[in-house]
Amino acid sequence: MKELKRFLGLFGYYRWFTHGYGKISTPLTSLLQKNAQYIWTETFHKLKQALTSTPVLILPDFTKPFTIEIDASVIGIGAVLMQSNHPIAT
Repeated sequence: MKELKRFLGLFGYYRWFTHGYGKISTPLTSLLQKNAQYIWTETFHKLKQALTSTPVLILPDFTKPFTIEIDASVIGIGAVLMQSNHPIAT
């Protein structure tokens, strides 16, 4: 359960950049309910395909300003380098 929450939290950031993310991730989200049973390998592969085939990352343009978005919790910190509201490929 903890790993599923981490997975959905990690890839949840990219939901804004992935067409159909909500529809694809619904079976995984339903697993968070009590006594839920589901074999999620097919859904995982669909979500992985959607995230890796969508043009999510852009190349940096050094003439424009950069933004760093940071998210912290008790056990970790994460950051994303962005430009024009899109993550940057580095």
